[in-house]
Amino acid sequence: MAKAAEIRGPVGDWPALRADPDYRADWRASGVAASVVEPGRFVLRIQNEGDLDAARWGLLAWEDPRERSGFKPFWIGGGMLEGELVEPTRSALPVMAVARATGIDVSGLRLLDGTLVLKLRRWRRVEQVRVSEGWSFDMERSALQLRCPFQVSPPAELPRLLNLDAMTTLRKRASGSR
Repeated sequence: MAKAAEIRGPVGDWPALRADPDYRADWRASGVAASVVEPGRFVLRIQNEGDLDAARWGLLAWEDPRERSGFKPFWIGGGMLEGELVEPTRSALPVMAVARATGIDVSGLRLLDGTLVLKLRRWRRVEQVRVSEGWSFDMERSALQLRCPFQVSPPAELPRLLNLDAMTTLRKRASGSR
């Protein structure tokens, strides 16, 4: 069973969790050793019924505790940003264009109810975005308007994660001005 002090929400302590012998035992017992990945232009995992038990550890899906790269799992987080699909414009660019221009690595987890959780990662900064219209999301064509849930402050690191200087340059190019 999860040790509450070790679960730290959307920026949880993955090194501590993966070293926990109880988590390792639960992960092995889950039988969810490999996750299904949807074909596409970015890594998009699909949550399955077995992943639901990972919630007791603060995770949206089981993660292999042997993973040692700079990897961060999908955490259950009350302060997760909400992403609303909007038509691309000069000020709302498609997610993939923004990711390429700013050096953001994007991965996703499609939940059983169709909701998409995007993980935006740039260096050590990670933010998760919940897109309730996940079935309609297309990395190349969809733009997102980010919103913070009620009574949640916007993440202080968001401007650095999104690299607003690079986005401004990208918007100028998209509008044809220099």
